[in-house]
Amino acid sequence: MGFRDILWIVIIVTIIFVLVIIGLNVLMMFLNSRRLKKEVIPDEVWSGIMHKGLIPVPWHKYVITQDKILEKSGLFVMREKETFLYLVVDITETENIFQRMINTGNIIVSTRDENEKELILRGIKDPLVVKNILSNAVRRERKTRPEVVVR
Repeated sequence: MGFRDILWIVIIVTIIFVLVIIGLNVLMMFLNSRRLKKEVIPDEVWSGIMHKGLIPVPWHKYVITQDKILEKSGLFVMREKETFLYLVVDITETENIFQRMINTGNIIVSTRDENEKELILRGIKDPLVVKNILSNAVRRERKTRPEVVVR
């Protein structure tokens, strides 16, 4: 067995490995997207998933409800973070040049939360629309909680 034979075996094993990994990722995306679609969240104002360039990441979901922002993430271990809208201080939308070409961006939410001063919604489709939805939801929540003063 010569060097060329070993090289061909390494190339074939590498290709098989890559195809198996891609197949597992596609299967997990399919299973997670079906599970996330079934989930109904009361008082949902907006929901969307993260995008890495043109590729959607269905196991990273964002939801804006009447009173909070939920971030659900994880492929094997699910993690859910929530930030209440009355704690929001500032909302900033950022897009780099590539994100502008495909109409995605990041929304940075600054809060008064002790544990999480900043929440970043990454890879959001139509970020300006989502920022306006979030701003309106924060404004409505502040009207319902007049005792909360933003500092």
